[in-house]
Amino acid sequence: MPRMTPQDDARAAELISQGLSYRQAAVKLGATDKTVKAAVERHRAHRRAHSKPSLRDRLLTMTAKELQRVRKDLDQRERMIFDNRLASEKPLTLQQLAVGLEVTRQRAHQLEADLLERLSDVA
Repeated sequence: MPRMTPQDDARAAELISQGLSYRQAAVKLGATDKTVKAAVERHRAHRRAHSKPSLRDRLLTMTAKELQRVRKDLDQRERMIFDNRLASEKPLTLQQLAVGLEVTRQRAHQLEADLLERLSDVA
């Protein structure tokens, strides 16, 4: 079988993620174990190279000036979430954040999700 296409690579990766062995995936795709393994590795490398960094990763790489620009539009509660959970190298747990905000853990999670939604356009 000639080199697999990107679609074949994706299909091979999908079969492996479903728990099939390289041999089983090779049989399904009509390829060799070695070809399937190479296809899966190409697919994973492609996904890593083209994946968008998380908001948290982007926040951690921002300069102090950029972080200040983001922070200035936040209210006090949002700043607490931002400083202690999103832009911290050692973030608080949701429970610790909830205690500080005097809300339930679930409400702290909702507030964080709302803030992440707003910040996804900014950061």
